[in-house]
Amino acid sequence: FTVNNEKFSFIVIAPQLKKQVANVEILNLINYVMRKYRVDSSRLYFTGFSLGGRQASNYVSLRPEKFAAMVTFAGLPQIDNDLETKCQNMVNANLPIWLFHNRDDSAWAYSESVEYIRVLNSLHPTIPPRFTTFDVGQGKSHHDCWTRTVDPAYKEDGKNIYEWMLGYIRKNP
Repeated sequence: FTVNNEKFSFIVIAPQLKKQVANVEILNLINYVMRKYRVDSSRLYFTGFSLGGRQASNYVSLRPEKFAAMVTFAGLPQIDNDLETKCQNMVNANLPIWLFHNRDDSAWAYSESVEYIRVLNSLHPTIPPRFTTFDVGQGKSHHDCWTRTVDPAYKEDGKNIYEWMLGYIRKNP
């Protein structure tokens, strides 16, 4: 991808989860990737689909200062008594967030995404979260909001998710 006349490429690590894993396992994976590959630590972007989005959101809420931005697809932090604390941590770290969800998703309650964004916005973030809603989802249970959005041709405000992510850098990772 070319952003501001600079060329970028991504290293994509996409574990396939069938159950939630402990945060230490996510940390171990991140540390492994950082050791094994040439990674710009100021440009760590965390994404996740569905359960992976929940895992990403919960993990990032504990260490938001390590990440340049987060994009999740039909996945968000656990809606529980700690939600405001998780959101406050992300807001305090000025973490850019972009969430996608389908209104007719029968696998994951759309109302949870609405609540998550409401809580984030109530904390007056410097960088307001982006929330993209599709009326009709794809695939089983209309859960798939990622196929169209990971396609570089899909753009909002002239940027695809990759260009949007690359617009953010973590100054002191």
